[in-house]
Amino acid sequence: MTAGLSLGILSLHFWSSLPDYICIITAMILGGAIYLCFRTVIVLTFLMGGLWAWLIAADYSQTVNRLPLERGNITITGEVRSLINHNILDKKFIFLTETVSERDLQRKETIQLQLEWPNAPVFRQGQRWKFNIRVRRPNARVNVAGFNAERYAVGTGIHGVGTVLSG
Repeated sequence: MTAGLSLGILSLHFWSSLPDYICIITAMILGGAIYLCFRTVIVLTFLMGGLWAWLIAADYSQTVNRLPLERGNITITGEVRSLINHNILDKKFIFLTETVSERDLQRKETIQLQLEWPNAPVFRQGQRWKFNIRVRRPNARVNVAGFNAERYAVGTGIHGVGTVLSG
C-alpha cells in the first residue's frame, strides 16, 4: 500500500497540467472496478495517492490564483512566520495573511507570502503587522542547471512573492 500511495503522489511531477475533477473521478471509478475484478491493491492505492496529490495541487493552485495576475499593490494584515537575518544582505521573511485588501479570509484561505522589506525594523516571529505591499505570483526562469525559485515556492507552500512598501 505504501508503494502505491508513494507512486501516486510522485506521479504528480509527470503531469503536464492538473486534470479536471471529472477526469479524476472517472479514473477513481475505473481503478475501483479494476481493484474489484483483479484484487490488486497497488492499483487502488496508486489512484488514491494520485487523488491526494491532485487535491493538494488544486488547493495550492486556487490560492495562487487569488493573487493579482500582474504585479499589484494590496493591503494585507497577518502574522510574521520567519525572521530576517540581519547578518546577511537578504531581507526576506515569510508572512501568513489573514486579511487581504480589507476582505476577511476564511480559515482555509490563508495565503503565505515571501516578502522583502529593504528597511525592515527588528521584529519577532508571531508579531502581527499590516502592510501595503506589491505582490506577484511566484515564477522563475527555466534554468535546468540553476536554482528554480518557482519550484522552491511550490515546495515550501509560498503562494506569492512581494515587496513591502509601507508597514
